[in-house]
Amino acid sequence: MSEDDRVARAADAIYHIGKNRIVEILQMDIPGDILSKIVAIISQVSFGRLEDSVVLQLLVSENDSVRKNSALKCVQSFSKDRLRTILASYMNPDERRFYNVIYWLDFGVSSTKEISARVAGNIFSEILAPDLD
Repeated sequence: MSEDDRVARAADAIYHIGKNRIVEILQMDIPGDILSKIVAIISQVSFGRLEDSVVLQLLVSENDSVRKNSALKCVQSFSKDRLRTILASYMNPDERRFYNVIYWLDFGVSSTKEISARVAGNIFSEILAPDLD
């Protein structure tokens, strides 16, 4: 079994065991590669119910994949108004910011919901697709 398979299985197991306690899972000390897969797996409805403070913590993660998947999940799950709010909060000059988060949140705010959700969905399909090699 490859390392990618192990990561995917671990993320899937953690998510399915605790999917009714998403906030607790997202705040656990989980390796970034597993956490980024968990973020990709979370349903749009569940992600959309997260408090802004939880989402903002994901968007400042040290792990690039966690930040990217979290920003894409925001684009996929949030209304344009909520995306604007998250982007404005994220741009606080007193906090650390990452370009990839700004890029994806701005993409969600700037494009139609249909296009931005489709792009995010396509990226998640690639992330979650089984490795055919």
